[in-house]
Amino acid sequence: MVADRLAQHIINKDFWNEVLFFGSKDKYLNKASVKYLENRLYELALHAGRYIVNQNIPTRSELSEAEQAELEEFLSNIKILTASLGHRIFESLEETVEQNETKQLILFCKNGAGANSKGSPSTEGFIVYKDSVFMLEEQASLTNSISAERREMVLEGLLQAENDFYRLTKDYIFTSSSRAAAATLARSASGPIEWKTAEGMSLKILEI
Repeated sequence: MVADRLAQHIINKDFWNEVLFFGSKDKYLNKASVKYLENRLYELALHAGRYIVNQNIPTRSELSEAEQAELEEFLSNIKILTASLGHRIFESLEETVEQNETKQLILFCKNGAGANSKGSPSTEGFIVYKDSVFMLEEQASLTNSISAERREMVLEGLLQAENDFYRLTKDYIFTSSSRAAAATLARSASGPIEWKTAEGMSLKILEI
């Protein structure tokens, strides 16, 4: 059945080049449970906001609380396996934030010219939060790679010019704290030094 569906998509759809599918042993999944999972995965993908979901809203089946609990466990396994395969489709950025002594670590990167970003270390790199303010004018020390990433963010609407600065319109993950700091300050920067707590303690000290 899966092979037949893929064959149809190869002929009729040209917007994909990879597929993941999950099954169960002993015919555990029936039509109603599949519809429930499809709806929940759709919701999770929308909430994660990492990709554009090219699908109509799936109808969720009416199931008992016991059935839903079992399927939520199955769903949890899907999320883990999907992320392990390198596809964080259903994992929101908030779920990747590292915890410091059971609390989320909030850091700030700012300068006297008006840049002011808020972020947190993540298992994927470093998250900078929505409404952070980036320098607009780039300095010569900014690497071509980060300059190109900033331009791409502008094209995608993630950075919008506002009062001689850029404002971040959505939570965004950089591959490192230094990349996040450099993108904010529009110059070469060391993330462990530039990112600090509200009390002024640097990420470098916190990492010791």
